[in-house]
Amino acid sequence: MATDEQERQARDQLKAILALLSQIDPQSLDRRADLGTELSFEPGMPYFNRLLGLFRKLYQQDLSAIPHSTCASLYNLAQQQLTLFNQIKEFSHTKYPQNTINTRNSLISQIVSRDVCNFGGGHQELHLFLPPWL
Repeated sequence: MATDEQERQARDQLKAILALLSQIDPQSLDRRADLGTELSFEPGMPYFNRLLGLFRKLYQQDLSAIPHSTCASLYNLAQQQLTLFNQIKEFSHTKYPQNTINTRNSLISQIVSRDVCNFGGGHQELHLFLPPWL
């Protein structure tokens, strides 16, 4: 069982990563202007919008009732998503000259396969802490 201090730290870490995710403008992930139509991330935009919206709503909630284990699970999920979104922001043809399209598709697929909005991957707890009207 986690101590009060461990629970506070877990909530603080979760709140900090949710703040970073909340600052991402989903439209900046399209990258059409930089990469052109063929390499843009437009196919992933519905998922990016939904997922970032969900993280933004969670960020706005009071996290004080979330148990330590759930905070840790949500933090890990948020960290994985932040890493993927950062890879999308840094994606370029020169960075992946051998397999550009497949790498782009893989990044989109990783977010789609972890799409917590579809309750995939056992992340139903994300929705449990949001009011039903969100």
